Amino acid sequence: MNLLNKTEISQLIFSKYLEAGNLMSYFGQEIVHIDNLKKYSDEQWLSKSEEVLTFDFDGWSANVTFTKNGSYHSDSLDFFFSTNDANKYTIGLYEDLQRFILSSGINVNLFVSDNELVFLFKNAASAHYLLQNDRYVLRKLSGAFLDYAQTYAYYKKIYGESTSIF
Repeated sequence: MNLLNKTEISQLIFSKYLEAGNLMSYFGQEIVHIDNLKKYSDEQWLSKSEEVLTFDFDGWSANVTFTKNGSYHSDSLDFFFSTNDANKYTIGLYEDLQRFILSSGINVNLFVSDNELVFLFKNAASAHYLLQNDRYVLRKLSGAFLDYAQTYAYYKKIYGESTSIF
């Protein structure tokens, strides 16, 4: 079995990541243990309960979180490109995600705040867009680690009621 590495992560298709729900589902393989991936990471963060490996790319990074015993826990992708560069990414702008959702027939819940749109997918993955220069720009894709009901309740507590779209 080929183990996940930085090169594979760099080739993510972000809309497919949302459909899959997290890195393990996307790649169809288990992220067995932190030691399998640590040697490829650019940064490592340690807290009392978990360790995060970060993989840096042009305009984005992938974060893979492990429990204290080294088992996979969750993952997320952070984006820090400018509004002008958003068109380089398949779902870099809200409008891009909207087209993807419409074309794929996916049902999502939308949570709205003053400057953020959060799209919760039925697999519990989420896409976060922040208002920047009058456009909603992708800032985070969160892989699923809680089930849908728990994730929905969490976002509802933060953002209030959601709207079911498409």
